[in-house]
Amino acid sequence: MIEQSEEAIIGLVVISRQLHYLLSQITTDSARLSVRSEWETLKNRYGRLTGTTLPDTILVATLLNKTAGPLQQHLRLNVRTLDTYENVKSVILA
Repeated sequence: MIEQSEEAIIGLVVISRQLHYLLSQITTDSARLSVRSEWETLKNRYGRLTGTTLPDTILVATLLNKTAGPLQQHLRLNVRTLDTYENVKSVILA
């Protein structure tokens, strides 16, 4: 049981590092591609490994902070209506 816990912790550390790297690479031009592929994959893997999903507040805040330029400005100006991850994602992918 201890080995599984250590493996789970190592897996979470790896995913955390991958998410951090991916988010550091998101720019206005790459936001759509990142949300479609790598971001969703890592978000889903986190959910499978932990048995929980990341809260919408964290997902929304992360996307708001990691976008740039006109996309970020648009998201921030419309933050009251973009209160869920799905809403923010739909704007980015539009």
